[in-house]
Amino acid sequence: MTRQKKVEWIFLVALLILSFAVKIIELKNPFFGDHQLRQFQTVNVTNHYIQNGIDLLKPQLGYFGWPGIARLELPIFQAAASILSGSIENSVVTLRILNLGFALLSLIAVFKIAELWFDRQIAIYSMIFFAFAPVSLKYHPSLLVDVSNVTYALLANWFLLKYWQGGNNKGTLTLFILFGSLCVAMKALYFFPIAIMLIHHCAKQINGPLIKNLLSYLKQNFEIYLAVSAIACVMITCLAMADTTNILAHAKGF
Repeated sequence: MTRQKKVEWIFLVALLILSFAVKIIELKNPFFGDHQLRQFQTVNVTNHYIQNGIDLLKPQLGYFGWPGIARLELPIFQAAASILSGSIENSVVTLRILNLGFALLSLIAVFKIAELWFDRQIAIYSMIFFAFAPVSLKYHPSLLVDVSNVTYALLANWFLLKYWQGGNNKGTLTLFILFGSLCVAMKALYFFPIAIMLIHHCAKQINGPLIKNLLSYLKQNFEIYLAVSAIACVMITCLAMADTTNILAHAKGF
């Protein structure tokens, strides 16, 4: 590696460290950030899980002196935070650190997606832009579940592209199904860009007689659309459960 390349990589790493250093300034402050009510909901559900055990389908709140049932996205994030924090005193810090971990995974996914679509140089610029975008600086250290949902969508996107370009690896397809399912189980709308990408891929591959080539395309990409069907089944199941549980109030209107 040349000296210039070493300097570039040192500069890149320093920028990424700086982006995360900015995000940990208010690490222990439970009142930091916008959407205070939703952030309090996340903390309350996490604390309830720490005290009473995890129930994904019936998350409960205890703020304002009125304990009760809440209609939220599937609380996978809060459940993970309750296990990792271990105590109410550590819940806020744990939630913020967990979101920063998801932010790091998102950066990696953005880099990989841009590298597959374009090249390594553009991938580096894309990652830096994503790290310092105002919305990233604002929400990555938040207590909101959306950070993890974006990560699931980006990882699903990456593994789909990797499957297309990597020789139809079954393990890659399984990871696409896993993260796609996590994405739609929490907020189905976040999967929409991947649906657009699938439509675009189909349109690019079809030439000549529409019906004949469409059937040929579906046959060639049968495993992909079987995987998408599995993800769609997860989404439909979760949306149907919204009437009998207390989850997916936001995703139901996707």
